[in-house]
Amino acid sequence: MLKKAPWGAFSDIKPGISEVEMATILLPAIIKGWNFDDEDGKPLEISKENIRRLPMEVVLYLLEQTVANSSLKKKTSGESVTSSKESQSE
Repeated sequence: MLKKAPWGAFSDIKPGISEVEMATILLPAIIKGWNFDDEDGKPLEISKENIRRLPMEVVLYLLEQTVANSSLKKKTSGESVTSSKESQSE
């Protein structure tokens, strides 16, 4: 489940920050809930620290979902969204 990132989530983003660090800052502000548990079966808090503990494939999936969710909202609101490949072929 996703939500819009609050403006304050962007305050930790500094010039020169890596994309990985940007993801660890923004994902906890965007994700409403998840079903990840710790070793004892207790739900993991949605935090930068726990984002860093996730396998890279999972973090990439979460990032893809945020982009897909954003694109879907644009398409359903009547805005046109095209990929860079589509733009180049026109």
